Amino acid sequence: MRLMMGVLLAMAVGCNDKDTGDSDTDTGTDSSDPAEPVSVAGLVSGLFNGGVVLQLNGGFDVTVAEDGGFSFEDELLEADAFEVTVLTAPAGQSCEVVGGMGTADTDVTNVEVVCGCDFAAGQGDPRLVPEVLISDINALNFNVVTPLRGIDGTLDWNVSCGSETHTLLQSSDSVPDLEGTGLEDGTIVQVVPVEWSGNTAWALTGVQAGPRRGFSATPVLYRASPPSWQPQAVLYAGMVVDTRTIISNRSADVAPDGTVVGLVVVEDDDSERFAVVKVAGDAVSIAYDAADGVDEDGVMQAVCRVGDPVLSGAGQMAVPVTYGDACLFRGISDAFNGLMVVSDGQAARIVLGAEDVDPVAGLLRQIAEVQVDDVGTATLREWRCPEGARCIHREGGTGLVQVDLETGDVTVLASYGGAFSEGVTIYGINAFDVAPTGEVTVHLSTEDAACRRGGCAVVERVAWWDGALHNGVFSGQQVSGYVVDRSIQQVIATSSSRLGVVAGVWEGSPDVNSHDALMCWDDGGGSVMALGRATNDQTGLDVNTVYRASINESGNFAAVVSAGMDPNTVMILGSCP
Repeated sequence: MRLMMGVLLAMAVGCNDKDTGDSDTDTGTDSSDPAEPVSVAGLVSGLFNGGVVLQLNGGFDVTVAEDGGFSFEDELLEADAFEVTVLTAPAGQSCEVVGGMGTADTDVTNVEVVCGCDFAAGQGDPRLVPEVLISDINALNFNVVTPLRGIDGTLDWNVSCGSETHTLLQSSDSVPDLEGTGLEDGTIVQVVPVEWSGNTAWALTGVQAGPRRGFSATPVLYRASPPSWQPQAVLYAGMVVDTRTIISNRSADVAPDGTVVGLVVVEDDDSERFAVVKVAGDAVSIAYDAADGVDEDGVMQAVCRVGDPVLSGAGQMAVPVTYGDACLFRGISDAFNGLMVVSDGQAARIVLGAEDVDPVAGLLRQIAEVQVDDVGTATLREWRCPEGARCIHREGGTGLVQVDLETGDVTVLASYGGAFSEGVTIYGINAFDVAPTGEVTVHLSTEDAACRRGGCAVVERVAWWDGALHNGVFSGQQVSGYVVDRSIQQVIATSSSRLGVVAGVWEGSPDVNSHDALMCWDDGGGSVMALGRATNDQTGLDVNTVYRASINESGNFAAVVSAGMDPNTVMILGSCP
């Protein structure tokens, strides 16, 4: 239709030209070809509850019934503006269009429509779920992996998506997909969810083979994806990877693109050792073998212990290790005294080692916890001992540092004995959380710098770091009519200048009407109560205990709470005020 109108318009203009009487005269009329029709096409992913209806420029519709390609054919001409929007999403899902706006100078082929769980679909849904672990919430999807611990002590693995719940693995079930491994008669006794990646859930499963009592040392790494949610064994005892046989799995971490790294014990030629296995799609490989040692400044060092690997969005693995002379002490401690980096095609190398010294924290003695972000840095809590000091107490040398995994450059975020602000000294770093873009939320214990340790009241603080420490929530602070107690239990970081805090609060004097609460803080509006006693409008529940919470970039939260004296727990979805 657009093309026909263009031809008629050109004919009308030609008829209105004045006749000069000279048919041989060149009038200079534009003889360029008319605009050609173009198409707008792309891919839809993440559908699992029906089809999605897409619209072009508010007037042309196309229905996509399942994951795959779509196309608006010949609806536009070259140089026309285009905009692809979602007219109707499947029930319980939301869909986002990526690359859906622009000018169609030629055929458009790269529009992406990514669908996930709809956060709004779960608003006000008081699903009773015992002991829920919220693994991941992002701006697009509301994904919850839930181990459910019942009264009889069994443990199940469910996935809640919008208003739907899928049971993936259940305690006392037979171990699936492991025939021929010696565990075909085993039963599931424990399920530990690992992570979400898109619409794929991962879990480590403890198994009990035959009539034996207790847990075997051979947990299995499973994944499950829509639409079937059928669990698939990915790593398990007896599996051979690159000529090495896996004896047991220890842990796993999942990157945003779905790549998984896991700590395993392997053997070949009767030699047992730690290794890190990488799972990318259906390809499984050994990413690091402790038998290969580690490179420290061009000198190969022996590795005796390997900790849980974590994977950055940049594709690098950060792995705590015990190496070199420290192997002499491997029988008395699980301490890790070095941070190793493994990148594809490169030798494993130490980026933070026992001999590293900085003017604030001194010598590295032990790595306690490591998290990574999507920009290639690792944040870790460590125990350092200033030179010349005895450091009898572990907390005496606690520091929080960020390490560039490419260069090894170290930035000290906070350290024992350091100044939090003028007149305030840090003497404890209790917990931290890292946003995908590198911002850090940290729970600190502080006291007046003029006091000797133990001689002054301790103030618990939750600070936000983006190159400098900013005060967020602290004990004794009044928030929405409540007073924050010292029982800070969880800190949550996002990359939108927002943090979350799960802590005890009281309504009057200490120990009077005390209960848990979820607080939100941002650098523009300060601290506000998001979830406290009788603060949830959706359910009207009298919240008493908050077990765990998570906040996304938009300020939406999910929290697992108990209400009053009810022994059951409820998952509540809401938004920061």
